[in-house]
Amino acid sequence: MCFDNRTLLLWIICAIKMSFCYDWIDGNNATSNRFLSDEGSACQKLGLAGICRKVNNCPIALDAIRRKRPHNLLRCGFVGIDEVVCCPDLAERNPVDDETSTIDQLTVWSELPVTKNPVDTKTPSGRLKAKRKCEIMCEKIYKDNNIAPVIDFHVLNGEDAKTGQFPHMAALGYKDKDDSRIIDWRRCGASLISSRFLLSAAHCSFCSDCEDPVKARFGVVDLRDDASAQDIDVKSVTIFEKYNGASRHNDLALVELVRDVKTSRNVYPACLHVPSDDPEGLLVTGWGQTQADDTDSRSFILQFAVIQPVAINRCNTTILSKSPANTLKTIVNSQICAISTSDACQGDSGGPIQIMTKGGGYDIVGIVSYGIQCGSTAPGIYTRVSAYLDWIEEKVWPS
Repeated sequence: MCFDNRTLLLWIICAIKMSFCYDWIDGNNATSNRFLSDEGSACQKLGLAGICRKVNNCPIALDAIRRKRPHNLLRCGFVGIDEVVCCPDLAERNPVDDETSTIDQLTVWSELPVTKNPVDTKTPSGRLKAKRKCEIMCEKIYKDNNIAPVIDFHVLNGEDAKTGQFPHMAALGYKDKDDSRIIDWRRCGASLISSRFLLSAAHCSFCSDCEDPVKARFGVVDLRDDASAQDIDVKSVTIFEKYNGASRHNDLALVELVRDVKTSRNVYPACLHVPSDDPEGLLVTGWGQTQADDTDSRSFILQFAVIQPVAINRCNTTILSKSPANTLKTIVNSQICAISTSDACQGDSGGPIQIMTKGGGYDIVGIVSYGIQCGSTAPGIYTRVSAYLDWIEEKVWPS
């Protein structure tokens, strides 16, 4: 199939998915203004003029995609889930006729330091807002890790992730019950939020047949890639004090490592999402089940999918109708409800839901808690990170 037909097919699939999910979205639900597009505005990189365009309207990005190369262009924002990039204006330069000149142009345009999205730093009265510890540390992450992760063209449900695409993603390792020398990496995920701490779900440790994870694995999308992985022993797991196993309220935990991670292009922390909103463009990642009703279908390859937030009242009604036994699991404001036909399944627990930022990084918005059914029209439930920032900051950045 030629590229144009394939692109058209992907757009059709995206449109179908989005229209399917639309009925679940509360039209009055405020979304983050971080994703308002700057499409059509002028931009500049290393002295070269450009225009903010959707990726599919940027020839140099499309050429990189055709050659299966990352474009690594400066990100302007999003239109829905479509990436808007700073597309170079090469009209005044030599024509791009071959692969070498194209890649040279891409190389020049991939050297700009990573920057965070602009945020409102003033209160309604005009006074400057005091930055949270997590925001200060987030700025330090981007200053110390001047590396942009691999950016893909379109995000479709159930796609394999690329190496370096989610550098904060970690797999927690548990000792096999029958052979303690074997580590099971596909039970729970986690997010690296500092050089030594991971954010995960409380239920990954707090249950009748659970033990604490003993290791964390970083830097690989294929869990079988032992040679490329960075494995670090776990020092301790701290579960949020008010975690309720029956309702899954307050389902979060911090995993401390015995030493700092070695940061690289494929391994560095994500930031924490500070606003208490339900932003669009949510991505869920994990090594969970790839097929509903098949516990043996857990993937060795990191998967990611788009999910859409659902209003809490509608979510509670849906959960009760899908599974009347779940009356104890009432969704509250410290949780996020979201839907996708490729939603998180068992094995994704503890992993992140995140949003991509203009600078090429990620903000962790939630933690995978539970779902009623994998890959169905029933929503998944996620712990809202912004509701627990005080607790996280106290544990991770105490001074």
